[in-house]
Amino acid sequence: MKPTSVTAVRPLMQVIFASLIAVVLATACANTPTQPTTPDAEPMTEAATDEPAPPLTSTATSTPLPEPTATETPAPTPTPAPVVLYEDAFANPDSGWERYRQFDGILDYEEGAYRMRIEADANIFWVNAGQEFAGAQIDVDVQRLTGPDGDLFGIICRLDLTTYDYYLLAITGKGEAGIAKYVGGTLTWLGAGAPKANPAVNPGNAENHLRARCAGDLLTLTVNGQEVLTVQDGDLAQGDVGLAAGTTAGPGTDVLFDNFVISAP
Repeated sequence: MKPTSVTAVRPLMQVIFASLIAVVLATACANTPTQPTTPDAEPMTEAATDEPAPPLTSTATSTPLPEPTATETPAPTPTPAPVVLYEDAFANPDSGWERYRQFDGILDYEEGAYRMRIEADANIFWVNAGQEFAGAQIDVDVQRLTGPDGDLFGIICRLDLTTYDYYLLAITGKGEAGIAKYVGGTLTWLGAGAPKANPAVNPGNAENHLRARCAGDLLTLTVNGQEVLTVQDGDLAQGDVGLAAGTTAGPGTDVLFDNFVISAP
C-alpha cells in the first residue's frame, strides 16, 4: 500500500474544516430572527423662536356702570285750605248771638266763649248764627262744665226759622256720638239710631273739637279729627247753622263753645 502523503492530507482536512465552519455559520444565520427594518423616525423638534409669547388677554370687557341719577320725589300736593265763610271766637259780646238768662237756662257770652246752660229737664236749647247755607262745614270747640252723663251738645245745620226743623250732629257726656233730625217737634236719630260710644270722643268734662259737614244729602260728624258717623237724608235742603245743648237725664247741662267757623263744604 502506497503511503499517504501528509502534505496531501492537510489540504483536504482544511477544506473539510472550512466547509464545516461554513455550514455552522449558515445554520446559525438561518436560526437568528431578523429585525424588521424601520425607517429612522425624525426627531420631534420644537420650533424655536426668539419672540416672547403674547400675554394672555380676557375676551370679557368691563363696561362702567352709569352713575345713579338722583330723582327728586315730587312733594305731595297740599290740600287747599277750606274757604272760610264765617267765624266767631266769641270775644265780642255784640257779634250777634242770642243773649238769654232766665230761670230755665243761660245763653250768653262768657269768658271769651259762648255758654249754654239748661236747667229744664228733657229739653234742647239751640242758637243760630244768622248764616244760611244749603251746604256748609262747621267747626267748633266744646267743653262740658257740669251735667249728667246723658246730656248732649253739638252743631245744628239747615235750621228752618219758620218750622224750627233742623239737623243735629252731637256728642254726649258718656263719650257717644250721633246724628239726628228734628222735624215737627220730634227728634229722630238717624243711621245707627241713638248715640253710640266712640273712642274718638273725650268723655266727661274734657274738651272736644267737632266738625259737622252738611253737603247734599250727606251729613258727616267728625270728632277730634276722626270721622265717626255719616248718614244720608234729604228732607231738609238748606237753612241756618248754629249750636245746641240738651238734657235727657235730668237738668244741669252746662257747656262752653269756642272758635266757631263756617267753611264751604
